[in-house]
Amino acid sequence: MFFQKILIFIPINEQLHWSLVAVLNLNALESSSSRKMSSDTAFPFLMHLDSTKAHSSTKIACLVNDWIRYKQDQSGGSSTSRSRTRGALAMVYPAIAQQENGFDFSLYCCHFAYGLLKVVQHGSPFIYKDV
Repeated sequence: MFFQKILIFIPINEQLHWSLVAVLNLNALESSSSRKMSSDTAFPFLMHLDSTKAHSSTKIACLVNDWIRYKQDQSGGSSTSRSRTRGALAMVYPAIAQQENGFDFSLYCCHFAYGLLKVVQHGSPFIYKDV
């Protein structure tokens, strides 16, 4: 069930600041290992949305990839999907609105989540060119 998801939100809170990580297209994990990546194909990837760029995207990507590997091991995922994730899902950094104050972090996170939900609301995958 976990690996059938198109979109998973992970809110990040550190030092009174909120950002949002989206795990996209986990349902494409199995098939992505045998295909060549292109801008119009659904591939699993991570997206970090931080309205002040205060959080370490590298650290967050490592933690999220570790969590996905744990979930794969726990569910007994196939060796193909495990080997794909062992290489780690790529982190994408889209151009997003940057806040000008120090107190609207959660509003920006909600805004980003709403925007992503609008893209995938009909069950279609989020493809790289959507970024």
